[in-house]
Amino acid sequence: ISCKGFPTCNGEWWPEMTANIAIHMIHRFGAYLVALFVFFYFVFMKKWERQSWFSQPIRKSTHMILSLTLIQFVVGILNVLFEVPVFLSILHLGIAALLIGSFSRVTYEVSK
Repeated sequence: ISCKGFPTCNGEWWPEMTANIAIHMIHRFGAYLVALFVFFYFVFMKKWERQSWFSQPIRKSTHMILSLTLIQFVVGILNVLFEVPVFLSILHLGIAALLIGSFSRVTYEVSK
């Protein structure tokens, strides 16, 4: 693992960017952006909850997206802290697939 530790990377807030560390930091900052996006998505969807197009599957998928994002964030941190054990890596990928499926479900339901 190129970045040990959380929230810092190898004990530094902004480490020297070698190729592997840069990839890891891009992934880490990408995760922050996704979490921020999901937060605003959730707030937006709660605002529109009473609209006629807002069905029960959309509500369930919206809550699933928020829950999975929080779990994904924790699993990602655990991956770093435990130096990428296979079980956590597989779990991290599986949650990502479930997130894609949940967003796809919302997209499908809204477009009906």
